[in-house]
Amino acid sequence: MRKRIAIAIVAVLVVSVGVYLVSVFSGPKRGTVEWHKREYLDARMAGGKWIELAPGFVEQWYVGRQVERAEFHFHALVQRGYLTSREFSVSYATPVDVEAAVIPRVSRFGSNSWFVDVSRSESNTVKVTAPHGILKEVEELVRKADVPKAAE
Repeated sequence: MRKRIAIAIVAVLVVSVGVYLVSVFSGPKRGTVEWHKREYLDARMAGGKWIELAPGFVEQWYVGRQVERAEFHFHALVQRGYLTSREFSVSYATPVDVEAAVIPRVSRFGSNSWFVDVSRSESNTVKVTAPHGILKEVEELVRKADVPKAAE
């Protein structure tokens, strides 16, 4: 009887180590575009109900840490060429209005929408950072948002 229990414990340990090794070695390599994409999404989605139960200073620290982490991976994706940045001059609408019009429509890009960033400046420009494949579509959204009020 003891022999069977020992065999079962050894089998469980071998399977656990095997699953761990497969999960470690099958994921994207550290520093690759795929790894930064995964880490960026993890940082954006982190948190949950448990953080709401923590004291305020813990929540502030945790959220600040996740924002820093997300920004790091976002900039790494720009450096590696996965994301492209463009600035658009707006003539008929304010940058605030263009940003407000574009951001809700970005969700139509599915999983790529997490990688689209639209920000405004104090001048008449809007900066868009997006995956290269959908940048033209985001550019079209900016153009549609920057129309004269009478043309709507």
